[in-house]
This record gives sequence, structure tokens and C-alpha cells, in this order.
Amino acid sequence: MPLVDIAIIWGATGQARVVRPILRQMDIRLGALYDRSQDLESPFKNTPLFYEKTQLTRWIDENLDKTIGFVAAIGGALGADRLAVEEELLAQGLQAVNVIHERAWVAKTAKVGQGCQILAMSAVCDDVVIGRQVIINTSASVDHECHLGDGVHIMPGAVLAGCVQVGQCTMIGTNATILPGLRIGSHVKVGAGAVVTRDIEDGKTVVGCPARLVD
Repeated sequence: MPLVDIAIIWGATGQARVVRPILRQMDIRLGALYDRSQDLESPFKNTPLFYEKTQLTRWIDENLDKTIGFVAAIGGALGADRLAVEEELLAQGLQAVNVIHERAWVAKTAKVGQGCQILAMSAVCDDVVIGRQVIINTSASVDHECHLGDGVHIMPGAVLAGCVQVGQCTMIGTNATILPGLRIGSHVKVGAGAVVTRDIEDGKTVVGCPARLVD
């Protein structure tokens, strides 16, 4: 991937605040933000926040002399939205930036897809495979040989033991624990602090210790 000179963050709430200092570590300048919510103000002084696609397109056109990257700073159970943003901006010639904090640990044998965010104090261990637009949040741990589909979000402090498989656009909640070798389906929501002891089918929500279905 070409070196990125300047970046857009899509999303102007808390995840943007987490991403910005990592871009600085990577020597990538933040040029603009985009968010559909016109109730928001730019969280960063001297960084414009655009609400209309026409504004964003104009900014991109004005910076075509640079290599422009983007980060989809949309957390929670919105992995499908991150993937849609990626598709839209790649089509405009932008580059998906992998945002990896300098204090995260990523094993040399791990495979990380494009547009991922691996945040401070998190661990991605040996032979892990991560799809596109995945967030491994602060102090989360993904142990050996786990496979994470596109659009997954592992929230702060969550722990995936070895050989766990997680389907696309699933959210593993804060401080949740997934026991070894389990299969977690696509579009699943695992509640904060849950302890998952058995496989979970697509589209389900589980909470508690041990985790139980709530829908």
C-alpha cells in the first residue's frame, strides 16, 4: 500500500478521539472528519468536520496531489457500516489505513486485513487471522489461531481464548470472555462481562455468566 500523507476519519465521536493520536504516531496528518450527525462539532481544533457528501468529495478533490487514507471510526455493533464506508471510499481512490497503536502487540505470524484498528495494550497472538475493518479495542486479547471475520469489534478488555472463530460484523462486549475453540456466528452481540461457554448461532444476543440467549 502506498504511504499515506493525510487521512480522513469517518465518524466524529469517541472512536475518532482514540484513532487520532495513533495517526500521529504513524506520522499521518488528520485532514478532515465526516459525520452525518449535524448535531456534532469537530472534536479537534482546526480540523474541519463535514456533514454532506458533497463537502467531503470537494475536500478529496482538493487534495488529490496527496495519498489520502481513511479510518472508519464507527464502533459497537456497526461493522456493516464500516465495511460500507470502506467500499465507498476505496471506490474514490482512498487507502484504508491500518491503525495499530505502538503499545499493541501483534504476532509476526498474525494476518491482519485492511482498515483494522488495534488499540493500546491489546494483543493479537500467533497465527490469528483478522478480516477487514476489525477493531481490537483497548486491552483486548485475541489468542492463538483465532479467526475473526470482516467488521468484527472486540471491545475493551474482552478475551478470546485460543482457536475461537467469530463471524462477520459480530460485537464482543467489554470484558467478555470466549472460551477456547468456540464458534461465534455472524451479527452476534455478546454482552459486557459475559462468559461464553458454547457456540452461538448467527444473529443472536447473549448476556451473563454463563452466557444465555436473550433473543
